[in-house]
Amino acid sequence: MFFAGGIVGHLMTLFEVGVVFLGLGLVIAFLVLLGIIGFVYKKLREKYEDIEQGKKELQDHINRVNEARVSEMKQLHARLEALEEKLGVVLQPEGPHKELAKEKLRAHARK
Repeated sequence: MFFAGGIVGHLMTLFEVGVVFLGLGLVIAFLVLLGIIGFVYKKLREKYEDIEQGKKELQDHINRVNEARVSEMKQLHARLEALEEKLGVVLQPEGPHKELAKEKLRAHARK
């Protein structure tokens, strides 16, 4: 182009240099944008994993509470049945059947 003659060849060269610099600037801007997107993605992924870990810990805690609650309910049910049996004996009319039921309760309590 330098040999094509004069000022036009020189201006084309400046135009071409400008286009090259513009292209390089756009490539650098694109790479910076990709770096920022990668960084933000990494941080969001870490937050997501932290949230998932918290959810898992919370679910484990809820499961332990539920197991304890089920165990307590079984114990309460057994105590309630024993109280109902004692109440049935107390409410029976006086007689040999009541005495026999009391003896059964005493024997059961000794076990």
